[in-house]
Amino acid sequence: MDPSAPDRQDLGTPDPASLAQLVDHRDVVLGWGLLAPDADIPLRVVHWGAAPPLDGWFERRLAAALAARAELGLATDPGTTAYREVNSEGDGLPGLVVDRYGDDRVVQLGTPRSPPAARRSWSSCVRARRAACS
Repeated sequence: MDPSAPDRQDLGTPDPASLAQLVDHRDVVLGWGLLAPDADIPLRVVHWGAAPPLDGWFERRLAAALAARAELGLATDPGTTAYREVNSEGDGLPGLVVDRYGDDRVVQLGTPRSPPAARRSWSSCVRARRAACS
């Protein structure tokens, strides 16, 4: 974070296990996001509005992204061996990109911090390679 930037206020060390509030110059909460102060995109918004996202937001969005790909038949089409399972902001999962190559997946995290529940959800899905993850 650039300490000379007039539109930013440092409120201390962020908690990597929590979502950060996005506030305007009047201290009105605009949204909630994943904070990575040293990244090119320091805050990736996961929810707009004053109230924080409901518990389980990550799991619901991950399930929706995987269901959308399943609806396209990508996992069952023998002619399709590679596709993007999760498309970051496009799937409401800022900073997370998951590409599938056959039975293998490549996970890219665009933010070093994410709530522990989100890390556990994706990690268990990949490790288990359950039908729900296909």
